[in-house]
Amino acid sequence: MRSAGNIQKNTGKRTSHDVLFSLCENAVDKLILFLLLGSVLLFILWPIACIALRSLRGADGGVSFAMFDTVLHQYGESLRNSVFVGLFTAVLTTLLSLSAALCCATARGWRRTLAMLIMLVAMVSPPFVSSLAYIQLYGRRGWITYRLLHLSLNPYNRWGVILMQSISFVPLNAMFLSGILEKLEVRVRVLQMQGAKDPDEYIKTFGADAFRNLLEQSENHIDYRLGAVQRKYDLKVDEQRVAFVKEAAGIVAELPGSVEREVYAMRVAETAGMPAAVVTDEVQRQRKRRLSRARKEREREMLRPATAMQPPGRSIRFDDPRSAAAEQGVIRLLYLDPGLFYGRTNVPDAAQFSSPELRHIYTVLLAHGGTGTVQIAVLSGELAPDELALLTGIIQQPEELSNGARALDDYISILQTQSSAGAAVSEADLLAFANKLKEHKGYGGKDGTERHE
Repeated sequence: MRSAGNIQKNTGKRTSHDVLFSLCENAVDKLILFLLLGSVLLFILWPIACIALRSLRGADGGVSFAMFDTVLHQYGESLRNSVFVGLFTAVLTTLLSLSAALCCATARGWRRTLAMLIMLVAMVSPPFVSSLAYIQLYGRRGWITYRLLHLSLNPYNRWGVILMQSISFVPLNAMFLSGILEKLEVRVRVLQMQGAKDPDEYIKTFGADAFRNLLEQSENHIDYRLGAVQRKYDLKVDEQRVAFVKEAAGIVAELPGSVEREVYAMRVAETAGMPAAVVTDEVQRQRKRRLSRARKEREREMLRPATAMQPPGRSIRFDDPRSAAAEQGVIRLLYLDPGLFYGRTNVPDAAQFSSPELRHIYTVLLAHGGTGTVQIAVLSGELAPDELALLTGIIQQPEELSNGARALDDYISILQTQSSAGAAVSEADLLAFANKLKEHKGYGGKDGTERHE
């Protein structure tokens, strides 16, 4: 079993060193790198160099370019068509991939999940299956071109090749771009313009310097939301001031960092003319309520009947649904926030996983130190298509990362309990356990507040 210290060590190396040269840390890794580079030199670069040198050898043994002249005369048109198709395919693929990546990066909920699943299916499908599908849809007698649009077009030309290649390249490129976009630090700021409907009209009316000053004075989204709440109430009236503090505390409670919550709580207290301790207590109360709701939702997700806890496809079945739900939670937290596993002594062993597919996914993620710079597309060589689809569905499920440490403890506790029991849980057992959990006073509390032990 890998310890949490090893996970932290591996993740730190991937974030501080180049991926290629991080392999050169011991003799075995150096030998593997040497063999890989030697294979590339022997089987790729050496044959290309031999062909290039032979093409320059003339009939008299000297240097001659006659071979190039012959190739250009015989295959010049083919070369031009290849360059034309390559350039247009690259441009079209870039545009389509960027559009798809932006849609995935900005979409939320089921829309993002659906987009990722469509790209994943298109990426893992065999090429001949995709070709047959495109011919059936867009061929000369295709369902869309001929039957739906009543068009009689001949797609078997270079434009058809460009379109087919571009569509086939989009899923993988879009996944890579999505990973890059997710790593970008995006700060949301709110721009309030007076006297203009959009930036173009503002620049035309007041000039570029005025718009630059407006950008420098723009607010972040928390300041904007707090300002909008403040404008709703008259802070001179005690009842409305109390209502303002409660609503503003709800916004501050959404912030993940304790320092940010403290700073904005003091700002709200100063605006309302109340002691900072009062506002801080209200923020903590609302945050505990939010965490309690998230935890109860997580419990309901883990304790629902066995038939509803199975994955969508039929190729993977969970013998122990309750353990599988906890295993998915551990995998989700390992992928989204590997830092939760640092310094832990109770990191789950892969042998405790009841599902072979989840065990394999967990082992692969541990080998990569959680995630680091690894994206789902990179794992396609180590995971089967069904496992990739399962992992995509797992990481798309909602998770309250601000309470990740407590959630991880719950997942590990359930996983260890089920592993010790060594038996599958039936639907009746799940329902009975759920009813027993509702009656337990110490788990979540009757008042919905979070219990600290």
